[in-house]
Amino acid sequence: MIYVACSTRDITQRKKVEAARRESEERYLLLAENMTDVIHLHTPDPELHFAYVSPSIRVAGYEPSELIGKPAIGLFFGPEGAEIIRQALLRFLETKRGEVIEYPAIMKDGSRRWVETISSPVFDREGNLIYIANSSRDITSRKRVEEALRESQQQMADIISFLPEAIMAIDLNGKVMIWNQAMEVLTGVLAKDILGKGDYEYSLPFYGYRRPILVDMVLEPHEGWEAEYLGFKREGTAVIGEVFIPTFGPHGSYLLAKATALCDEIGNTVGAIESVRDMTERRIMEQKLERSRTELHVAAEIQKSFIPKTTPEIANFEVAAVTIPAMEVGGDFYDFITLPHGGHGLVIADVAGKSIPAALFMALSRMIIRASAAHQSLATEVLRNANNMIASDATAGMFVTLLFGVLDGEALTLKYANAGHPTPLIFKSMDCRYAEERACGIALGAKEGVSYEEQTIKFMPGDVAVFYTDGVTEAMNTRGELFGMQRLIGAVSKTCQSPAEEIMARILEEVSAFRGDREQNDDLTLVVLKASPRVEEHSLISVHSRDEEIPRVSEELERVMSGAGFAGKQILDMQLAVEEAFINIIRHGYHGAYGAILIAIDFQEGRLTVTIEDDAPPFDPTRFQEPDFSADLEKRPIGGLGIHLMRSLSDEMRYEFETGKNRLKLIKIKDRPLIGAHQEAG
Repeated sequence: MIYVACSTRDITQRKKVEAARRESEERYLLLAENMTDVIHLHTPDPELHFAYVSPSIRVAGYEPSELIGKPAIGLFFGPEGAEIIRQALLRFLETKRGEVIEYPAIMKDGSRRWVETISSPVFDREGNLIYIANSSRDITSRKRVEEALRESQQQMADIISFLPEAIMAIDLNGKVMIWNQAMEVLTGVLAKDILGKGDYEYSLPFYGYRRPILVDMVLEPHEGWEAEYLGFKREGTAVIGEVFIPTFGPHGSYLLAKATALCDEIGNTVGAIESVRDMTERRIMEQKLERSRTELHVAAEIQKSFIPKTTPEIANFEVAAVTIPAMEVGGDFYDFITLPHGGHGLVIADVAGKSIPAALFMALSRMIIRASAAHQSLATEVLRNANNMIASDATAGMFVTLLFGVLDGEALTLKYANAGHPTPLIFKSMDCRYAEERACGIALGAKEGVSYEEQTIKFMPGDVAVFYTDGVTEAMNTRGELFGMQRLIGAVSKTCQSPAEEIMARILEEVSAFRGDREQNDDLTLVVLKASPRVEEHSLISVHSRDEEIPRVSEELERVMSGAGFAGKQILDMQLAVEEAFINIIRHGYHGAYGAILIAIDFQEGRLTVTIEDDAPPFDPTRFQEPDFSADLEKRPIGGLGIHLMRSLSDEMRYEFETGKNRLKLIKIKDRPLIGAHQEAG
């Protein structure tokens, strides 16, 4: 008999566990097989052989069957990725904890893709590590974005680092994130020594103690500290302020700062950034400029106070004068002095230098000239004494070019001495012909013991003298050209028949037009003298019937007509007409014999009448007809051309015979055009 011994055990629980495990594995496989992420199991050996890989591995170009049992190292992981994986594996074996790693993986076609893998350990019942379970996904696009962001951030960091303006930034915890090179230069603190530090460490280089600065005031108010700024204002999320720190820099510093919130890409505030600019040099320059402006104002007021408010009334002269200060005040001035012995003193001067020193030297020079003129009657002595006083006290390099003259309205003369000043321009009334006076003398204050030479200008009525400083001739246009002497002469020549005020206005107008948009760089001073034309004049000349008397008659006629303001052409015409009448009397009246001729010259109300009276037999030239210039020369009657000249060169010709005397009147009207109709009256 055979017996079978049996041992029975209840394995219901085990079966349930196995069924549950199979069900779990099936669910896991179902999940793994359908996930887009790649699920892969590796044996925990150094080569990480594939134990399982999900179908989504096809994104790498592989079929799962191609990888099962194959080592991942060297196949799926390149050298860089393999090293990352090995280091992760060592940590994994040591800690038995999973982690997230990123590494470059090699696709089947050889391309590289960045992969993020979440690894977890798989243990058996005894706690032995049997697999490493991984879930991997392609993060190449994210990596590219991150790389682009890193490059952008690096570029921004480089830009900030090399910006010429000092820049710093702190995070929300008050720790320094940015400290660029300009900030290193400004503070003397290197970025490596301050980055990451908080507790107001960044205020120490500026103030020497810890305190909030603008960058902190962006993140939260600090009203007590805001009041310390010279100027503090908020503009949205930004704050702007300027502060003077007496302990920053060798003599204290003015710092202008602007701070604003620092935000991330979605607009969240992550800190604050501040730029700091050292304004010390600029503020010092502004203070100097303000002092200069004050000095210029004072100098201008000094200069203005010494310029005559009005021009004097001088017998037989028109006077016009002006000083136009430049932006940079110089020392131009003119003056009129009533002299104790009679007459008027005329001064025009240009002091060397600018601003207050020049203005004070101008005032000194003016007072010395006035004091000297009060005790001297000669212009040469006035300048000699003034020069000795100025030279004895003048600071090195300070001098004044000056012309002083004594004007006599009755004699129509200006007796003057010149100390290195531009010579006056003289224009004769008859033809506006220009004549320049001879230059002489050296500037006042340049040397003691200098003597000066007297010169005299003898005016005829209508003559013009122009006195000026170099601000006129050296006025500069936008092309760098100078106005010059010839333009000045031209401006006066165009208007020398006009009143003195109009002559001066024309000069100023032409200088201004020439200068254009260019700023006036020197003072400009003008004095215009014009001998007044005679309102009325009477002259009587008694001569004999001799040709030698003709120049005397012509000179007197020129004197009267010039004084009356006749143009040069009108004077020449009248001189020729009177000469023809004089010759006719000598040749045809007295027939070369000795006889008396009386010539009366009268000017009034713009009308000149020359009356020529003689005792010769009666002769009426107005009865003669005009010669026929169209007839042949041989057929023309002899004579008549002289009478034609008298008639054509005067505006009227009249004749009368009374009390046994011939009286011929030749009339010239001042304002009549030079070429025009002539009329006779008998």
